[in-house]
Amino acid sequence: MTALGRGDGTSSQRQVEERVASIFLRRLHLDVPDRDTDVIDAGLLDSLALVQLLATLEREFSVSMDLENLDLDDFRTVSSTARFIVGRTGGSSAHEALGG
Repeated sequence: MTALGRGDGTSSQRQVEERVASIFLRRLHLDVPDRDTDVIDAGLLDSLALVQLLATLEREFSVSMDLENLDLDDFRTVSSTARFIVGRTGGSSAHEALGG
């Protein structure tokens, strides 16, 4: 059983960060230098890429996004995006999306 299956929040966060970093690279073709790089301030993530990111996160992690209640700060870094996903899924959908 993976750390996610045991409910280890730190391992869950780390694994989701890896998955989010992969989404940035594979789906958005953005090589984010660090998990704490502000992709908006750095000019890496524009409005079109943000929409693509949100759609991909919904699909990959089985989360639903209410656009009226989204906070842009949740998507500024790989780490903050992963925290958002873990908070929305409690680790369960993240675990499934990671192959668990």
